Amino acid sequence: MRKYGRTDEASSALAVQLRSYPANERTHYKHAVHQHFSHRNEPLTKEDITQALCQLNGQKGGNKS
Repeated sequence: MRKYGRTDEASSALAVQLRSYPANERTHYKHAVHQHFSHRNEPLTKEDITQALCQLNGQKGGNKS
């Protein structure tokens, strides 16, 4: 098992979701998502990644509702 427990499906989901981000922010978010789940032993799911990105966006830019 890889350090972050990533599956091919979850890695692909993260890559797809990060396409909408500016190029200079993609690496930051990718590492932040992995750090967010570094304590988990089980593989990540698409839902986990989506939730983590939403939380990270909320922390970075505040609520944009």
